[in-house]
Amino acid sequence: MHLLYLHGLHARPHTDKVAYLAKYASRVSAPQLDYFQNEALFSDLLGFCREEAVQILVGSSAGGLMAYWLGQHLGLPALLFNPALMYRAMRQDIIEPAQAASGAFYYVVLGEQDEVIRPETTQRWLEVKSHPENYCLDIRPALGHQIDLVTFQNAVDTFFAR
Repeated sequence: MHLLYLHGLHARPHTDKVAYLAKYASRVSAPQLDYFQNEALFSDLLGFCREEAVQILVGSSAGGLMAYWLGQHLGLPALLFNPALMYRAMRQDIIEPAQAASGAFYYVVLGEQDEVIRPETTQRWLEVKSHPENYCLDIRPALGHQIDLVTFQNAVDTFFAR
């Protein structure tokens, strides 16, 4: 199974998180993304997913935004950490599909203490944009925007157990 891990806006792929994802996937791609310089990043990722037969998406913050829309286009399940669904600090070519592909399911981890991506905003957005059967919210009371390794591992385990 091929998994694509997309880091956040001012972040990089953490090797310990990538290594943990390798427990569940035979291939993990975790590119260093430049959200500001590459306005065609979404199209590039969409092409990569198609060409490389990506089957699972994991994304955090801006990477969660990308993973959400990639899932909509390709019908892929995704694990999203504090996805920036309502926020766009960068110009991107994200195009909403006319109709979501079947198979997309989102396990969404939200930090109740997140001051960057407010969890209630994400929850309201999902209620409007997605059907309740297409996502599961996991709201963590003590979690902020940064995802520590233990929380990451716990969410990955839960996602793959579903």
